[in-house]
Amino acid sequence: MSTQTGVYSNYQNTTDEQVNEVWILVSAAFILLMQIGTGLFNAGSSQQKSHQSIFAMKLFEACLGTIGFWLFGYGLAFGKVRKYYGDDSDYFVSRGFEKVSEDNYTLFMFQVAFSLASTTMISGSMAERAQLPQQILFTFLEQSFIYPVVIAWVWGGGWLAQNGYHDFAGSGCIHVLGGTCALVGSAVLGPRLNRFKIYTIDDLIQKEKNLMDDTLQANPIIKFKPAKLTKKKQKLNDSYFENGHIVHIMRSLSDKNKQRFKKWILDYKFNFTPSNTAYLTLGTFINWIGWLFFNAGSTLSVQTMRNSGPSKIMFNTILASSVSGLVVVFLKPHFLRNYTKLYQYDVGQFCNGICAGLISITAPCDCVEPWAAILIGFIGGLFFIFGSMILIAFKVDDPVDAIPCHFFAGIWGVLAVGIFHRETGLVNSEYAERFHFLGWQIASLLSIIAWAGGISLIYFLIARRLKLLRVHPLVEIIGLDRAYFGGLTKKDLKMLKDRYSIGKTDEKLRQIWKLTALDNNSNSGSSRSNSSSLRDGITKIKQRHNSTLSSRFNYANELQVLNLDDNQK
Repeated sequence: MSTQTGVYSNYQNTTDEQVNEVWILVSAAFILLMQIGTGLFNAGSSQQKSHQSIFAMKLFEACLGTIGFWLFGYGLAFGKVRKYYGDDSDYFVSRGFEKVSEDNYTLFMFQVAFSLASTTMISGSMAERAQLPQQILFTFLEQSFIYPVVIAWVWGGGWLAQNGYHDFAGSGCIHVLGGTCALVGSAVLGPRLNRFKIYTIDDLIQKEKNLMDDTLQANPIIKFKPAKLTKKKQKLNDSYFENGHIVHIMRSLSDKNKQRFKKWILDYKFNFTPSNTAYLTLGTFINWIGWLFFNAGSTLSVQTMRNSGPSKIMFNTILASSVSGLVVVFLKPHFLRNYTKLYQYDVGQFCNGICAGLISITAPCDCVEPWAAILIGFIGGLFFIFGSMILIAFKVDDPVDAIPCHFFAGIWGVLAVGIFHRETGLVNSEYAERFHFLGWQIASLLSIIAWAGGISLIYFLIARRLKLLRVHPLVEIIGLDRAYFGGLTKKDLKMLKDRYSIGKTDEKLRQIWKLTALDNNSNSGSSRSNSSSLRDGITKIKQRHNSTLSSRFNYANELQVLNLDDNQK
């Protein structure tokens, strides 16, 4: 390609423009750092077996999102928008950046950081059970088309901006949009296994004739049926392990490890608590710092009035987020009725509360007073709590609570502009059009939800129809990391060997048992034969060993307990 030249190729910025350029680029860098914070937050909220897949999705979002926004997104959003989208060819693939007066290199860096922030909640809400390829494709679609069109409406001078819609840093056009896509994706995808109902293994797998159907490609469509807990030993048909992506894992195992692997699947215990609160907390602080520049950097200048400048915006942002975090950590356990003396504070929910406050203040941070920021943060925390309760009521699974944070708190942020705006909100009784302004905020909000929800619904329904949406149930049980990032690790194989391979220790057990049994029998005068005691003891130990979930097994203690039981008889 030839070197790009234009009328403004040799233009030198003035001193004020240079200062503003530095401010914008520094803000963009801090906003990009939020990708690290979000990755840590999502990983800490989910199970360890999916950490690699979550971090991999963050990398895909950053790389593909940047390319998609460069190819199509920036031009659609800012390419001389008349009403609905931009169509100036100079703004696509940066072909004419030096032909126009605006410094589009600087603006692109800032806007692509915002674009990446609009998709982080989608992969988080679908974590642990969604196929990676369709998530990667949706990331490209969202950042090259869905998101840029809404930005054209709001910040590109489109029809929403022309009618007075105010969303300073993106409560609606970033967080409600991304939260809508996340809500639709999670609802179509369905909850994680055993998240709301208990299922047996047989309920999770289709009939063998359907599983073996050649028309099934990556994974079957699972039709779940509720099942009662049963103590009856379940058996897995070998065909269950010969379908979909799970077959690649089976091929990598030896015959002995295949049998151990199947036993492990039957014994698997589901756990939905956050796996790493340190990741959660660290990610929250990184996001918190980045969010100060997320909001304040949207001024795009440091030459502003004091009542709407970067300093006051940061001031409002930290006030609202602090209040919201406290509201959630103190009130949510009582609303969900799980408060006890041993469960008083939930660090994960504390972090989510801070995030909800940040999102709530994002739209009105430039146009409200500090007292209003405190109220906005307080109510934003309540919106998050009620949003979580609504998802539970409708059985929509969100491992990282992204939907209550981004969708529900984002809705409140847009409404808060219409209420607390110092000039045009309901708090200014002298402004005659204040109810019209609030009404237009609501109408704009509904437009964003309809646009994002409609396209994402079509996409996810097609993906589900093509069996590209959800992973095989056994893949979900073992974790996406083991399925897509190298199979079972050496640590996994050692765990299987320690947990399900008692046969090699029989000789050691016999020696320990014989010594212990003889000693106990001589002291107690028991007439029971040593050979019978040996067989019974080893059988009991095997049974107890196979039922335990711990890879560490203290044979000496078990033998002592068994001997005491025999002597008491």
